[in-house]
Amino acid sequence: MIEFLKSTEGIWAVVIAGIALLFTGYQLIQANRLRKYEFADIYVQRYWAIMDQLTAEQKQKLYTGDRARELIHDEKVRNILWKYLELCEDQADLRAVNMINTATWKQWRGGVEMASNQPPYSVILDEFMKSFPADAADKDLPFARLRSARVEPQPYDPREAWWIRLVEGLVNACRYLCGLRAAGSPKQN
Repeated sequence: MIEFLKSTEGIWAVVIAGIALLFTGYQLIQANRLRKYEFADIYVQRYWAIMDQLTAEQKQKLYTGDRARELIHDEKVRNILWKYLELCEDQADLRAVNMINTATWKQWRGGVEMASNQPPYSVILDEFMKSFPADAADKDLPFARLRSARVEPQPYDPREAWWIRLVEGLVNACRYLCGLRAAGSPKQN
């Protein structure tokens, strides 16, 4: 093996293999970015499908603070606002599992924070949460991410810190490699 690397052909083979490895890594990074943009596009379309159900007057009330509370008395509008709450929860879920990039999350974060803290969304969320027993475990209740956005320091980001993701990735890689080694080793009696 060492003799091969001392030859010109061996050096070129290693250089070409290295370039191929770098190119493959670059393609994987680009594919991951594209996947994140595709997810973001789906959720933007979902957002507009929800908002297009509101009239101009309803949208104006929605953006004027206290007058927004009037909207929760209209059942049709209440259902639309409920869909928006679900969208915000789904967006935060995607961010938590790193399916949305930071630039997209910065755009969405304001809507998620608003939905968790401002009327009429917060009124609907509060009324819904009152329907659960007071002693219910927090993890078993719906809208966990929106509820977290209320209590966590702003700006809210459900994704773990980079160093936690790195450590978890290394641990998972070790588990995977150990699992492969264990699967390939002969059985002991």
